[in-house]
Amino acid sequence: MTKISEVIKYCESIKNEKEFDKYLMEPRLSSIKYTLSLIKEAIGDVELTEEYIKAYIYGFKSFPYKTPYERKIQKIRIIYELTKDTKMKPEDLSTLIDLYHRGTYSLMFAVIKELISTQTDIKEQLLLIKSEAFKYGKEEAKKLDYLKEEYGKEFIEKIQEIVQDECISSDKAIEILPSKTFIDYSITEVPVLGYTIKSGEDLVLKRLKSLRVEDDYQKTLPEEKIALGYCSSGDIVYTSFTKKEYEEELRSRKRIKRKK
Repeated sequence: MTKISEVIKYCESIKNEKEFDKYLMEPRLSSIKYTLSLIKEAIGDVELTEEYIKAYIYGFKSFPYKTPYERKIQKIRIIYELTKDTKMKPEDLSTLIDLYHRGTYSLMFAVIKELISTQTDIKEQLLLIKSEAFKYGKEEAKKLDYLKEEYGKEFIEKIQEIVQDECISSDKAIEILPSKTFIDYSITEVPVLGYTIKSGEDLVLKRLKSLRVEDDYQKTLPEEKIALGYCSSGDIVYTSFTKKEYEEELRSRKRIKRKK
């Protein structure tokens, strides 16, 4: 067993042109060191077997282009929480990493944890679990169709896309959705760039999809406006309303009824 920091230290002691390990032979040592640092940031300086470390490195160093930092951290943490108390084969760990889908793994965490403990065919069973999760997401998204008449097709379809992809319950989407009137009056100007957005719509979409926005929202004080993230000019975009105003709107809003 080796601590992640020890592997980082070892990498830092090696010159790029040297073959320091047949398995870890990689001309871009900086890429490996960055991945190891990311893993250490996510799960701490834990001890892992050599094969596990290799699986983590090669599974996580090729994140899709422009994957947000918080998504990378969450993926590493979820995989580690699923596997830290097990004795998985390294190839099964690699399969778990390769087939990762945030919505599925968050929704079906307990089921996947149980699957890992059975030592059965991880890949085949995990594909079935993902299929069930995708089915759930699609069904939950469909439940929001009736809102298109009130809120507009384009906005609701954006919510449905997130609900389906992230396997979120339709109830969760409805719980954070203010009234159409509130949204229509939530116009805010994007700094420097000059165009405007409906910050009420943007907040709902980002609370459902962005880990950072939801985390920032929870930390926002009642009298403060809510940060929606950075625009291309580098400035932070805020809602036109405070957190208190938004939450009071949700409490006073007439309960959205489902169509039977």
